[in-house]
Amino acid sequence: QRQGAEAIEALQLQFRHNKEELAHWQQFNDAVAEDSFTTGSASTTSKTDLTSVETIEELHFSPAFTEQLQQDANKGYHTNTEELLLSALARALSGTFDQDSHYIVLEGHGREDLSELLPEHPQLDVSGTVGWFTNMYPVQLKYSSDHPREGTENSVESVNIRTKEMLRAVPNKGLGYSA
Repeated sequence: QRQGAEAIEALQLQFRHNKEELAHWQQFNDAVAEDSFTTGSASTTSKTDLTSVETIEELHFSPAFTEQLQQDANKGYHTNTEELLLSALARALSGTFDQDSHYIVLEGHGREDLSELLPEHPQLDVSGTVGWFTNMYPVQLKYSSDHPREGTENSVESVNIRTKEMLRAVPNKGLGYSA
């Protein structure tokens, strides 16, 4: 237990002093502030009262569709299931709210392989522990590109690639966001 606590403290210290990671999150925060200022989304737009919505939609995937989503659908764009689902969410949010950009918070299980992040603690093994080491971090889903190519910026391919690249640019799968 003590070993784990020391490793977590070392990881937090590493994140706080990682200039590239700090720059990534500062740039993200600046973009959010700029978006809020230019679109007025922070205070001047009207908000839909979702408390009056009485419809609940449920979506259930068959085992065959789930297998296809997890194994076959990823091959075309070299993506993973999370990237494809977030691409679909970007498309759905854009269609529902008539905006191309949405900020959401992702939650990770925190059980990434820490040996790469903490080479000085190679003995750290969380596989024998119970529970999750939840980490939460913000991302921006974009349905349209900032640099549109005529007629293709909203294609399934473009949204999938944009989402994949955005997620893979998040340093350390967001572990250092609130360190």
